Amino acid sequence: MKKWDYIIIIICLAVVSIFCIFFIISKTNNDFEAVEVRYHNEVLEKVDVHIDAIYKIECVENKLSLYKDNDLIKQMSVNSKDFSNTFKISNQRVEMIDATCPGKDCEKMYITSKHMLPIICTNGISINPIGKTEIDELV
Repeated sequence: MKKWDYIIIIICLAVVSIFCIFFIISKTNNDFEAVEVRYHNEVLEKVDVHIDAIYKIECVENKLSLYKDNDLIKQMSVNSKDFSNTFKISNQRVEMIDATCPGKDCEKMYITSKHMLPIICTNGISINPIGKTEIDELV
């Protein structure tokens, strides 16, 4: 074999390897089924992302309340300053639409099937995506 034959074989192997990597990445199931609403690492509620709704988390006088479309779904006592966060689920997109924290950086955050980073607010609220795992798919 000549030198060019080896170069062509190496190039073909590299192209096939790159194709396989992109194929595997594109086949990865990035669909997420739900999000966990957390307050200081304690799960308040698991919320289905296939149901469009507006959620509000409100802390007033050490009572933390979670509302779905203005209906109270959970309440608990906490030791915290007053705050309020509102997030919206629409078309499997979760986004923070209002927050009473300094900087309001969490209002720029969102979760989709292509953008699976959690929404984290400085007042202790976080919204974490829960994706399908291989075990879920086997069951």
